[in-house]
Amino acid sequence: MSLERDQASLSVHDRAVAETSDVLLAALERTNDAVVILDQDHRVTHFNAAAEQIWGRSRGEILGRAASVLGLKDIDGDQQAEFTIRRSDGSRLRVALSVSHAGSEGARHTIVLLRNITPELELRERLALHVMIADGTNRAVVIVDRDMKVVYVNATFAGMFGHRIEEAQGRQIGRAHV
Repeated sequence: MSLERDQASLSVHDRAVAETSDVLLAALERTNDAVVILDQDHRVTHFNAAAEQIWGRSRGEILGRAASVLGLKDIDGDQQAEFTIRRSDGSRLRVALSVSHAGSEGARHTIVLLRNITPELELRERLALHVMIADGTNRAVVIVDRDMKVVYVNATFAGMFGHRIEEAQGRQIGRAHV
């Protein structure tokens, strides 16, 4: 009787492990970040939908192939970095990369997480250009948020009103001391 109970317990436990694995794979598939998992020989064993979008390649083309076909080289240690990916159509994306390692059943796996940061970099460049233009004009420039608090003033504003940029930031616009 005890053997039957142990076997039933194992069956339930195995089912729970399988369900957990399915849930984890579904979560990896739905994340916005690209997830690439490599085996100990640096061959791709998992390539989620976000990875397909970033590289512009289907998982059918990638699974089982060497990580080098994705431009992933020198990823033996844990690391975080930014680098450029060349897509199959020739376009380029800037990505934030995080590499970590995990062991399972005596094998070492490499987990690579990537996030497309191209839009953020383009926004930063546009904002830097706006600041350069605002600082280059001989007119006072004041930018406020929704609550009419000062977010940015240019150097001309500081010169005209005698307030350092840091003093003006965060103050309510229209107050006598701004």
